[in-house]
Amino acid sequence: MTVQPRRRLVLASQSPARLGLLRQAGLAPEVIVSGVDEDAVTAPTPAELALALAEAKASVVAAKPEVQGALVIGCDSVLDLDGRALGKPADAEEATARWKAMRGRVGTLQTGHCVHDTASGRYASATASTVVRFGEPTDEEIAAYVASGEPLHVAGAFTLDGRSAPFIDGIDGDHGNVIGISLPLVRRLLAELGVPITELVITSYSIHYTKLYEGVHARRPLGPVHRRHRRRPRQCDRHQPAAGPAAARGARRADHGAVGAGGGLRGAPPSPPSRPPSSGPAGARSGAS
Repeated sequence: MTVQPRRRLVLASQSPARLGLLRQAGLAPEVIVSGVDEDAVTAPTPAELALALAEAKASVVAAKPEVQGALVIGCDSVLDLDGRALGKPADAEEATARWKAMRGRVGTLQTGHCVHDTASGRYASATASTVVRFGEPTDEEIAAYVASGEPLHVAGAFTLDGRSAPFIDGIDGDHGNVIGISLPLVRRLLAELGVPITELVITSYSIHYTKLYEGVHARRPLGPVHRRHRRRPRQCDRHQPAAGPAAARGARRADHGAVGAGGGLRGAPPSPPSRPPSSGPAGARSGAS
């Protein structure tokens, strides 16, 4: 059984990482790409730039007629390294130079978030920051990573859950923010707009597990292994009722008491032949008594 969310949710981003995190949290957003020219947006600091980009993406998608009544989430990430905003590298040479500059250093991943409620016309926005401690990959490791093509498609030229994960020593803050979206921040922004995140979550549960907790676990059909090892009745069991303990004892006594071909008990040594009665005094005494 599945209960659909009360509000429609739209993600104004083509990032598969952001979409994956939202789905893992039980949300089911539609994806509509904003088409914003990121190079045309400027801001004095990396944090402000990330927020301005997120607001621009959310506002462009929220203005589309087909999303009226929906909640729109816009996000954008940049790496703050020495006060410089680093987005996606332009080519492999820039990605290589950036990694050689980042190794052994500490940077801050800034992700701007904007939630736009098209039903009310209100929006809420904020930036989440996570400190990233880079390792010290060798030149050969950097070359191999750049050759994979991954750093050309992500802000800061690195990923926390991808091929550069071995080159990240640690983080301080929300790991989801580094991947692309901070779910705790999204929940707080939704609350500012008066929308509980539970209204956006798809609720789904299995009838099988409901029955399991109701105590009918034993009613499940047997699997192939259980069917194979289940005891099958023997031929004699199909025609004879099962004997109880008393009947079993009686059968053993009858078996030991049966007369064999030699005149003795079956299973016991034969008894000696009987002798005729004596005619002597013993016999007389026996007859007198």
